[in-house]
Amino acid sequence: MFLPAEFEITVPRDTLTGFYGEALILPCTFPVDRSWDLKSTVITWQRGLDVVHSFYYSQDQLDRQNRHYVNRTSLFVQEMARGNASLRLDKVTPQDTGMFTCSVSTNTGSQKKTFGVKIAAFYSEPRLQFSMLTDGVNLLVTSDGGYPSPTLQWLMGTSDITDQTQTRLMQDMETGLFNVSSWMNFTKVTNSSLTFILHNKPLGQDIRRDIQLCSGEAEITVPRDTITGFYAEFEITVPKDPLTGFYGSQDQLDRQNRHYVNRTSLFIQEMARGNASLRLDKVTPQDAGVYTCSVSTNTGSQKKSFGVKIAAFYSEPRLQFSMLTDGVNLLMTSDGGYPSPTLQWLMGNSDITNQTQTYIMQDTQTGLFNVSSLISLPKVTKRFLTFILLNNPAGQEIRKDIQLSSAEFEITVPKDPLTGFYGEALILPCTFPVDSSWDLKSTVITWQRGLDVVHSFYYSQDQLDRQNRHYVNRTSLFIQEMARGNASLRLDKVTPQDAGVYTCSVSTNTGSQKRSFGVKIAAFYSEPRLQFSMLTDGVNLQVTSDGGYPSPTLQWLMENSDITNQTQTHINQDTETGLYVVSSFISLTEVTNSSLTFILHNKPLGQDIRRDIQLYSDKNERQGESAYRCHGCVILIPVFLLLSYAIGKYFSFVFVHLQARVFFKFIKLF
Repeated sequence: MFLPAEFEITVPRDTLTGFYGEALILPCTFPVDRSWDLKSTVITWQRGLDVVHSFYYSQDQLDRQNRHYVNRTSLFVQEMARGNASLRLDKVTPQDTGMFTCSVSTNTGSQKKTFGVKIAAFYSEPRLQFSMLTDGVNLLVTSDGGYPSPTLQWLMGTSDITDQTQTRLMQDMETGLFNVSSWMNFTKVTNSSLTFILHNKPLGQDIRRDIQLCSGEAEITVPRDTITGFYAEFEITVPKDPLTGFYGSQDQLDRQNRHYVNRTSLFIQEMARGNASLRLDKVTPQDAGVYTCSVSTNTGSQKKSFGVKIAAFYSEPRLQFSMLTDGVNLLMTSDGGYPSPTLQWLMGNSDITNQTQTYIMQDTQTGLFNVSSLISLPKVTKRFLTFILLNNPAGQEIRKDIQLSSAEFEITVPKDPLTGFYGEALILPCTFPVDSSWDLKSTVITWQRGLDVVHSFYYSQDQLDRQNRHYVNRTSLFIQEMARGNASLRLDKVTPQDAGVYTCSVSTNTGSQKRSFGVKIAAFYSEPRLQFSMLTDGVNLQVTSDGGYPSPTLQWLMENSDITNQTQTHINQDTETGLYVVSSFISLTEVTNSSLTFILHNKPLGQDIRRDIQLYSDKNERQGESAYRCHGCVILIPVFLLLSYAIGKYFSFVFVHLQARVFFKFIKLF
């Protein structure tokens, strides 16, 4: 005789982590048997008191669904017959963090269980900004778009100087993501090495960036000589082509050269104090020349001339470098200056300007110069270069120190293998350093698994001609995020065939590098199903579970003793999906009352399914009953002989029925 099984659902033991903006599967399975009926199945998901999703009467019932989850939830209705009550939650945000409860009620029982959900997002590649102080420098490092709040650390050499820094953490009210800024001031800067570390624990994201400080690395430029203003006195003649004419107590501009229209003015209120100075607005290189000031009053007249030069400060030089097979190209550019500058390159104290190439171009509209200087260095080791730009008329001197190191460009990928859920999307994280000189057109990103090309990006677009056909229509990059150093890959509908070692290769105008990490694919096993068959002297038990990955570990216990070595297990892999079907069976003879336990362990997902099977026997009871009946047979023999023929078949039925009951009173599963 078989009694109803104990009803137990399965949810994750540990807290789940979801990626911001992606879909998250909240696993929940329940026991089903042949009597299971969809119409009597009720599934409810809640976060606290909020209803996330409801299902009954064979369909979704979303009238009481919290508005935060509208159009974001779905169940796997086609999988319910296999005991799947899992919930898919799309576009997760930090607001989805909390305790989720899965409640399942069917025609065989009901139960609810709760587990935690955390949401996390990768922080962007940190950006460095610095500003000069009177006696030092201020360093500011910023990173954004991450969750939860990170842990920051600053090192000088090997010493922790985090307590000398200030950190500001701001949360975006709309997305819930964090922006973090950390800064510190240095006085009397000497050559020193700093390290900035950002740690995002839930995702295992560690960003480590080295900053090399040199005493001359960040130097502002001001004019070397004092600017002299000219005070105009008397002049005895009027210029043939004057800038500005003033008589009759007002400006007289009929003969003004059109080059100066709306650009000149006198200080009329100051004339009583002898001020005939001229203000010339928006000067350009075309304004250079010799100017003459002529003044005539009731006390005399005179004119005097002086020269005017126009100069413009060159912009802060920008450094770009590109990797060569055996070295590096350094390109320094500066623009918007006048006149043409003098350039110099030093390596240590040695002048290497003759090893460089310089290009100077003049803008035909503004007359200003743009200058580019290129140097190629083979076999890069740690070197110290200095770039010098001299603009003598403006007294401008710009010195830039460049510290070369073979590990200057560093990308970040996970340290530990990633685990993806079968059939879902998986984000393969990869970030790279960017600065103000970053250019999309010069960025090349390649993802590979072994020798297979998974995804390629260059010339500002995807290039998929060499993509392995296994990945067609399943990969994408976050192009809008590349300016923040994001080279991560989205891989859709992952299968066991996607497991392996993936390599992220990034090349930009500032460097190149590639790094590899492992990817595992896993799938939850379905709720185990029990089948049994009677033997002449016992019973055969078989437990089956399918749709999981990788191959599980099985264990059988009788009371507290391990009897796994007495069982037989068959594991078959579906050739199309790659998922496993596992069957384990055991034959038991001379059974007395005993308790069995079946355990299935799927290590990558932390899935542990533990099901108890209670066996009962009424053999001793039957023997007592038989002895009692035989004693009564002595008295009832005549009656029995008279009735034996009439009820022979009836006793045959009773005999067979009792023989079956000798071994098992009932089997209880779950």
